[in-house]
Amino acid sequence: MKRNIIIYSISILCIMSAHSQQAAKNFVLKQYDTLTSDIIYLTTTDDLLYSNESIVTMDNWNELDSLSQIELVKKYTIIGNKVNDSIILKQFYTAFLETLKTLGLKVILTKYDKIPDSLSPREHILNIRQLELEEFVTNDSIYADYNGKPYIYRKHLNGVRFNVWLFYNEKDSIQKLTLFCNEEITDNFQGSMEFKHGKPVINYTLTKINPNDAYKVAYASGKTSAIYFFNLLLNQYVFKETNGEDTHFYGLDFESGNLIMDDEPFDNFDVIEN
Repeated sequence: MKRNIIIYSISILCIMSAHSQQAAKNFVLKQYDTLTSDIIYLTTTDDLLYSNESIVTMDNWNELDSLSQIELVKKYTIIGNKVNDSIILKQFYTAFLETLKTLGLKVILTKYDKIPDSLSPREHILNIRQLELEEFVTNDSIYADYNGKPYIYRKHLNGVRFNVWLFYNEKDSIQKLTLFCNEEITDNFQGSMEFKHGKPVINYTLTKINPNDAYKVAYASGKTSAIYFFNLLLNQYVFKETNGEDTHFYGLDFESGNLIMDDEPFDNFDVIEN
């Protein structure tokens, strides 16, 4: 009897898995038809915030006079004062909208007060609430072992990160979510360590970030945000179609168009508690 129960349970799991995978495929397929594709009411911001980790964490920053602050900003800002806000925003929004379109979602750019109060299951509200270009400092290292003794050479690297905050379904008190994602790039540091006469010799190359990298990372964040949002809608659809019984996570490989299933979340937003 126990063996029959085990076999029955496995059969149920297989059927459930097949059903949920079919639901995921159905969601992707229905985006190919304008009559069934999901509709996104999108509101956006034209403001771009800047932050600099080196300055923010500086002791007594707020107590410095304005001239001192200006000099320090010039010293520690690698990217922020050399880029064009409108170009950065254009890069982000171009990637975001083009990727959503490629995935089959219909986007309606609108104002918040123009969004219908009652939405169908295939209609969604998305507000790109805040965009930020952040400069930061990180560390990389070269490690080697010589005669059983470890040697480490550390190098400070500059980086730039594009942060995105999105509000999903603000008009729904139950389903509303605050979503976050980002992309980043740092100085490219490559090197090796060798020993001559028992002393370490470091050989490395360092390619520093430049203002063009800010535009690249904004574009990358736009594409990532769109893919993550598609995956959010995909998993919501599967959850609903399986009555919440399926515990897998689904995503679409943007390059190949193949569906991916895993037991752990992947290619998804960080959800910020409201």
